[in-house]
Amino acid sequence: MHPGNWTLDLSGLTSPTKKTTIGNGIGSLDVEAKSNLAGQAGYLRYRHTTGPIVVYTPICFSINASSYYSESGGITTNTKVTLKMTLVSATGTILRETPAKVYVIGSNRPLIYVNDGFVVPPGAPSPAAAYIDVEVKFETIADGDLRIILSAPQLERAGLPTPYKYSQFPSNYFTRVRKTTGQSIVANTTTTVVFNSVLEGTNIVYDTTTGIQSASDGRNYLLQVNLGLAGMVAGDIVILYLQVAGSPTYPAYAVAGAGKNVFNACWTVRGDGREYSIAISHNSSAARALTTFADAALTISATN
Repeated sequence: MHPGNWTLDLSGLTSPTKKTTIGNGIGSLDVEAKSNLAGQAGYLRYRHTTGPIVVYTPICFSINASSYYSESGGITTNTKVTLKMTLVSATGTILRETPAKVYVIGSNRPLIYVNDGFVVPPGAPSPAAAYIDVEVKFETIADGDLRIILSAPQLERAGLPTPYKYSQFPSNYFTRVRKTTGQSIVANTTTTVVFNSVLEGTNIVYDTTTGIQSASDGRNYLLQVNLGLAGMVAGDIVILYLQVAGSPTYPAYAVAGAGKNVFNACWTVRGDGREYSIAISHNSSAARALTTFADAALTISATN
């Protein structure tokens, strides 16, 4: 099962592998393909049933995407992502397409999105519009390897919290991104991760000394973490936790491959005055401390 009941087409890639991580009912998808030719591509698609659309309807689709090679130990920009939304009638007629948005994906885990206003064309029979098709195309820019990590999909009516949303993720009225400058994680020990450097945006409700987010404003916050560990043994288990007042809860499990890995998890929390933080544990068979990647990121987003 893919996040949000998406359909995944990897038939255009060379020997692709995929890894789905589920935590607290929310998932992310990691796809890798070796020795592709330029232009080879995979697709992630979703059909959102809207019901009749007969007026201007502002729609926003967004998704977090990143690319990081575990085998090479370095960052690649060899993966290109194209996002597109299409308004479709009940009979399958394409009524409107958004201009395709193209992104080269690196390691900074951008939130990429398309916006548009859908309206039934003049003279079209009513009800004409029945679906919004969302397509995420990820392709190899030049001959070589492709890797794409996709998480936190959203589809919603712009400026409103719920009418067209199909996932548990809140709308991003603001986003702040923190990263860790490298932290030693001892095997079989739950360790709070401190994202002590600013990657994007000014600080908000997050203590970069203790790694704790705390707010009493009643907002819903999305905490999304992309966290890498080096030196792993194939089959190692890694667990990411949301900590509430220092107590690990809502574990997200992942099985590691050999070498360097990137793990993803998301949680939605309430600004209710409690202290929230992110923790990690692993059972490396080498029973040694592993170091987080210097660009491991925590994204904090909030609704109205």
